[in-house]
Amino acid sequence: MGAVEPSGSSRPSRFVKIGAWFAGIAIFVLVLQLLGVDVSGWLSNLWDQISAVPPGYIVAGLVFQSGQTLFAGASYY
Repeated sequence: MGAVEPSGSSRPSRFVKIGAWFAGIAIFVLVLQLLGVDVSGWLSNLWDQISAVPPGYIVAGLVFQSGQTLFAGASYY
């Protein structure tokens, strides 16, 4: 069986919405750059901070978050 598509939404209109979001974000970043906010430097610093997290902590976080989701689902059952 194929997926049932909700009435009133079509694939082209969804792509237009996605494109509008990307354009809006690009305009927002451009305005911030024009106002003197160093967005690319901030993103670079953010990536450096994220990549500095030890892999063991990431695995532990995934395990605990998966357990929390599992137990929350089980509590509804």
